[in-house]
Amino acid sequence: MSNFKIEVGGHCANGALVLEVYMGESEGVVLCDWRDEFVTWSFLRSEQNVTVHGHYFRYEAGTDEEAEVYEQASEDFLNRVIRAHKLN
Repeated sequence: MSNFKIEVGGHCANGALVLEVYMGESEGVVLCDWRDEFVTWSFLRSEQNVTVHGHYFRYEAGTDEEAEVYEQASEDFLNRVIRAHKLN
């Protein structure tokens, strides 16, 4: 078991900025900003230093596109939370 904790405003082990996080009983979902992409990843609650199964949403920083792409990534995050919640 890892001592690493994913928290909003913190960073994943890979350096991605955590924007939103869901913690289920055994599995979690995170939405991050990483290298001009918004990304949703799954992770095991017991191993938060490892994120897997990424969905990537690329944007051009500082443009109107960034807000639109964030909305798409946020919707994906919510859909993944719903699925994870059903599994937990």
